[in-house]
Amino acid sequence: MSNIKLVLGTNIKMLRKELGWRRVRLAELTDLTPTFLFHIENGTRGVSLETVDTIARCLGVSVPRLFEPIAEETLAEIEERETPERILEREIREAVQAAVKRYVSSEAFLEPEEAALASEAK
Repeated sequence: MSNIKLVLGTNIKMLRKELGWRRVRLAELTDLTPTFLFHIENGTRGVSLETVDTIARCLGVSVPRLFEPIAEETLAEIEERETPERILEREIREAVQAAVKRYVSSEAFLEPEEAALASEAK
């Protein structure tokens, strides 16, 4: 990576993901919008040194650390990692799917006449 904005953005994204944070969390801590952080992380927007300093402090690293070159494989490994947030999201999704399945199979959504007919058919 030779583009300085892309190096900076990739490092911010990698460090954020290492912490298991979503972009919204970093946005809250830095008083930036998630959209602006998206553009920073993707190297499509420039950023002031003051903002870089704020982001570095929130991520718990030095400013120079945000400009260190990074191997693409490292970022891919971090994106694949199971974070507590991803585990919770998966568990919630599975619980909702199971609840919907139970609800649909219970015939609770049927009108009383339809439920009676369904019960008679069993």
